[in-house]
Amino acid sequence: MEKNKITVTNYSSNKSKYSYSSTTESFLDAFMGQKIVKPIVNFLPYGLPANIITIISTSLVLFSFLIALQCQNDNYTLWFLIPVFVCIYLIGDCVDGEQARRTKTGSPLGEFLDHFLDTFVSGQLMISLLVVYNVNRPTLIYTVLCIGYITQSIAFWERYQTGHMFFGKFGSTESILTLTLILTLGGFEKIRNFAALKLSEIDFFKTHLSQKLSFISGFSIIEIVFIILVICAIGNIIWTIFRAKRISIRFFLFMLFIGFVTFEMIHINDRLDCFSLFIIALYAIGYVQSLLYAIVSKKKDPVPDFLFPAALLVLYFMNVQIPNLSKILFVYVSVEVVIKASIFIYKNRKYWVWRNPKVEA
Repeated sequence: MEKNKITVTNYSSNKSKYSYSSTTESFLDAFMGQKIVKPIVNFLPYGLPANIITIISTSLVLFSFLIALQCQNDNYTLWFLIPVFVCIYLIGDCVDGEQARRTKTGSPLGEFLDHFLDTFVSGQLMISLLVVYNVNRPTLIYTVLCIGYITQSIAFWERYQTGHMFFGKFGSTESILTLTLILTLGGFEKIRNFAALKLSEIDFFKTHLSQKLSFISGFSIIEIVFIILVICAIGNIIWTIFRAKRISIRFFLFMLFIGFVTFEMIHINDRLDCFSLFIIALYAIGYVQSLLYAIVSKKKDPVPDFLFPAALLVLYFMNVQIPNLSKILFVYVSVEVVIKASIFIYKNRKYWVWRNPKVEA
């Protein structure tokens, strides 16, 4: 993949223009672009729309997520399909952009769909990992998900601030492959059992763990892995702010609000609750889709939803106990995400095609 690649598409029907600029330092992206993506794009029918490729490839991660959830029934029959589906998704995530450039059909709708659906991918992979390895520390689990989504959101925020999408040496492709590798290894019982061992149960750490680090002895190996991932993600967030050389009050509020939402999910549930995981993910996705709308529509950066955390704040101080509260909150954020996405897609429906138009002679 080339650096500073710019895409401009002209629509003769409405004389509108669309441009997308990105830089990548990722070796994997460059390798995939030259050795895998371009040959595939040259083989694809010209009439195949990029948006169709985006939807099909992203749906494969949903299938991977459903396969991963089968581990709760001790069913690993289709586990081998998880890395296959995710790798196809990664290829498709590059192919759609190349197909759009090839056919000159890049559009605000295409960028929105691509990045909007990507936000679901990361959440599905992280939740799959936590379920497969049976991590039972709600505080750690919710924090991992929260920081993961802040990391993804700040990449789009940088795109909004600078007009440029940046992918580092360890970018989204490497991150997804790392999560997928850990998830794939979770299909083997011996590895799951080893990952579940607490450091205090391993002879090496019993001998060499100093008194200053004794507080981590109660964590399992997989929990330590997640803690390391969180630390690396926080470093990436800080580095992105330095690279952008700015920080907006609205994005700071988003980080503050999602942090409080995460805290309240921990407070509401003293055990792991899937609805709480989805609430954190969907709250972040709701902000990201508003940010993507601001990017492609050249609008002011969005104010994060403050009504939701404000309601949680009231419930926290009033110490109100509401039956099935997590399910109610889940329905609220789900409906909000669906409505926002539907409005944007409807407004940009002119960019949707079932078949690319033929090139004019």
